[in-house]
Amino acid sequence: MEKRKVLLISLVSCIILLGVISLWLVSLMDEGSSFGTMPSSSADGASAQASLSSKQLTKVTYRTSDMPYIDAAPVIIAQENGYYAEEGLSVELLPGQGSVFSVQAVGSGEDFSEAAANVVLPAVAKGVPVKVVAVILRDSDSTLFFPANSSIRLPKDLEGKTFATELKGTTHQEFLIFAKLTGIDVNKVELFPVASAAQKLQTVLSGKADFTVGVAYIVGPLFEAQGAKMRSIVIKDYGEKFYGQSIITNDKMISEHPEVVRGFTKATLKGFAYMIDHPDEAVDALVTRYPEISPQRARAGLERILPYLQSEETQQHGLGYQSKERWEEMQDLLYDNGFMDRKIDVTTAYTLNFLPQ
Repeated sequence: MEKRKVLLISLVSCIILLGVISLWLVSLMDEGSSFGTMPSSSADGASAQASLSSKQLTKVTYRTSDMPYIDAAPVIIAQENGYYAEEGLSVELLPGQGSVFSVQAVGSGEDFSEAAANVVLPAVAKGVPVKVVAVILRDSDSTLFFPANSSIRLPKDLEGKTFATELKGTTHQEFLIFAKLTGIDVNKVELFPVASAAQKLQTVLSGKADFTVGVAYIVGPLFEAQGAKMRSIVIKDYGEKFYGQSIITNDKMISEHPEVVRGFTKATLKGFAYMIDHPDEAVDALVTRYPEISPQRARAGLERILPYLQSEETQQHGLGYQSKERWEEMQDLLYDNGFMDRKIDVTTAYTLNFLPQ
C-alpha cells in the first residue's frame, strides 16, 4: 500500500514538473522585439534556419521604390541565402509607388525603403525624419527614350516635341534640371501628363507623345518587351550628377534600434554584391518570386542596372558608400533650380555609420 502511495505521489510530481517546464517554454516563445517576431522560415534560407532554429527573428519591412523590378532581386537573394536571418532579421518585401511615396512612408514610421537621393534631400530640408544609410545606384539612371526613327538627336531637338511625363515624379524633376543645363526652353516642350511607366510606354508607342523620361532599368525593358526600336539620351551625361536609388530608414529606427539598421544594411548590400557576381541567379530569383515578370524583361533590367552599382567610390570604400562632396553637389543643383527652399547640412540626410567595416 505504501509503495503504491509513493508511486502515486511521484507520478503527480512529474506531471506538475512537466507543466511548469511547458509554461516556461511558452513564455520564452512569447518574448520578442517591438517590431514583431517570427520563427525563421524557408524564405530566410535553409542553412540559416538550421543554425537559428531556436532563435526568433526581428521582423521588418522593406519597400522598393516602384513595383518589383530587378532592384528587388538582391533583397530576394538576401532572404533566400539567409543573409537577413544571419543578422537576426526576417524581411517582408513590399511593392513601391515611387520615391516620393517611399520617403513619406518611412518618414511616417515604416522600417526601410528604397528612394532616389534627390527626393530624400528636399524632404529632410522640410523636416521629414529620414536618412540614407547606403547609396545603391552610383548615379541616377534617368534616361530620355524616343523612337529610333525620331528626328531627336540632341537635347535642343526636344523643343517642339510632346513629352509624356509624370509631373510629380522624380524623373520629371531631373528633366527640368537637365533642360536648364542644356539650354532647352521648356515652354517649347508640350507636356502630356501620365501616371505610370506603362502609360509612358503606351503614349510614346501610340504616337501621342514624341519622347518620355524614366528609370532606365524600368522603362527600357518595357520598350524592349514590345519590340520597339528606341534611342536614348542619358541625363547624367550632361552634368546632372545625382546619386540614384538608395536605402533609407527613419531617425527613430536609427536611434532606438541601430543594431537592426546595421544588420539590414549589411545583409542587403551582401545581396547586391551577390547579384553583381551571379547575375543569372538574380534573374532566376526575381522571376521565380514574381512570375508575371518574364526572364527577358528581368535580364534587360539587369543589364541596365549593373553599370550603376559600382564606381571608383565603391572600389575604394565598398558598396553603399556616399561622400559629402557628392551630396553637396546635388544640393547645389536642387537649390539653384528651385527644388529646395533652403540649404542644409547635408550630413543630416545621410550616414556612413551602418556600412560594413
